[in-house]
Amino acid sequence: MDFGLSQEQLLVVDTMVTDAVAELIIGVGRDPVLGFHLVVGAGGVLNELVGDRRVLMLPAGRGEIETALAALKVSALLRGYRGPPAGDVFAAVDAILAVQSYALAEGRASSSSTSTRSWCGRRGGGPWPSMR
Repeated sequence: MDFGLSQEQLLVVDTMVTDAVAELIIGVGRDPVLGFHLVVGAGGVLNELVGDRRVLMLPAGRGEIETALAALKVSALLRGYRGPPAGDVFAAVDAILAVQSYALAEGRASSSSTSTRSWCGRRGGGPWPSMR
């Protein structure tokens, strides 16, 4: 829908996620040296405090993305660390692939990165991207 607003003026309102296993960040950027790339990592404050993220060159395949997620410190949460249900990693990879596909199709990524937050739900529950 076109509301006649710039991207900076838009506000996204989404449902509250209450049973997420982990918050992830999915980002796309274009760097003068690296080129078009994808960033996946721990979302929210963990991204800022721990810097738990991996950079992949685009296009990245499902296996590369799964390997990158498994290498994250937050992957322990995705596996059900200390007893809670494991995360739906398959659905998280699907969400990452969807962001990548959109970015490649739209040529989205300036010299700065664009990112979205996604919550990895319980196995079988799917992801909840905050931006659709």
